[in-house]
Amino acid sequence: MATTDAAFLAEVERFLTSCDHPLITLFEESNRNYVNGKPAFRHERSSKTPSTDCHREEWRKMDAVSRHELEKAKDRKRRREYREQRRTERHNLQQEIIRLTEELEKIQGAAKTLSTLSTSSWKMVAQRQLAARKGAENQQTQLHKAIDMYATVIKEFHCLFHERLQHLNDVSIYQELSIKNEPASAFSQHKKIRFDSTDTDIFATYIKELDAVYAQTDKTLQTWCLESTEPNWEAPKEIWDKDPDTGYFQFRGKVTVPFDFKDICRSRWQVAHLLHLQDCREIYDAVNDPENTLALKFRQGEGIFAGMHADETGWGVATAVEGSSKTGSVLRTCVRNARMHFSNLTAPNNVTEQFGDKLLEWGRENNEEATLGLERLLIKSE
Repeated sequence: MATTDAAFLAEVERFLTSCDHPLITLFEESNRNYVNGKPAFRHERSSKTPSTDCHREEWRKMDAVSRHELEKAKDRKRRREYREQRRTERHNLQQEIIRLTEELEKIQGAAKTLSTLSTSSWKMVAQRQLAARKGAENQQTQLHKAIDMYATVIKEFHCLFHERLQHLNDVSIYQELSIKNEPASAFSQHKKIRFDSTDTDIFATYIKELDAVYAQTDKTLQTWCLESTEPNWEAPKEIWDKDPDTGYFQFRGKVTVPFDFKDICRSRWQVAHLLHLQDCREIYDAVNDPENTLALKFRQGEGIFAGMHADETGWGVATAVEGSSKTGSVLRTCVRNARMHFSNLTAPNNVTEQFGDKLLEWGRENNEEATLGLERLLIKSE
């Protein structure tokens, strides 16, 4: 058996020698393809160059250990390059994350700012509308209260005057006095002015309106072309006329007097008491500020003027003369007088016209008396 094996091996050796040692070549090729049991990649080129042949010669001359170490070195280099590539990619990704995060924050901040501005704008508009609505509701409530108050006052006026007129036989008494040639004042002397609970309510209503009337001073003077405070020494102006639209009697006047401003103010307050009408007016003392508020009750209409009344509103402004060597004060006055009738019976037109003429006459008389009284007081104080 041994002889047979030896013969076989000798034959194989001869075959290999004749084939130029192909087994060794295959073994070397196998070693190049597998390093430590792992496949080793190689790159082949279709065109062979002298350098390639040189490398192959060097590769053949290297032993297995050297080739193994070389492959390990190449593998380490590849891993190092791979790790470096991964590190670079990770760094780039982190930078991209940071950039995208900042961009997202900017976009979210802009959207939040826009949303906040939009919300605040709508909120501000809503608050303004709410405030306007509350103001309108408050004003409406005040108007309703004012309407109710005026309705109550008018009703009380009507009841008061109707009740008093029922106790007067106006026309018959007036005619009887005329036949006996007694003066008209004889009847008025028997009628004493008295205050009752209704008068208190009426005075309270008028006093409450004083602030609103006072606030209209500048507007009223401007409407009646009396806004100028320039002195008119040589051209005083006083006009009584009738408003064709409303039927009111109107007085507007501007006079410059050579008296000190403080003296004018004190004197005008005394003149306002209408001392020349002692027989037909009574002072109402139950006011909160008697130093600055004056309330008077006048006698009611009598005879053919029974049930007729006048509602008078006036504005008087005194201004010291400025820019002049002369001492003086400018007096500007506006008065609006409206006739009213509270009786259940409608007065004839001629009686209404007579009452209007009488109002105009009384207004002129009061203005003249007030002006003369003012001058007398000022001259007396000097």
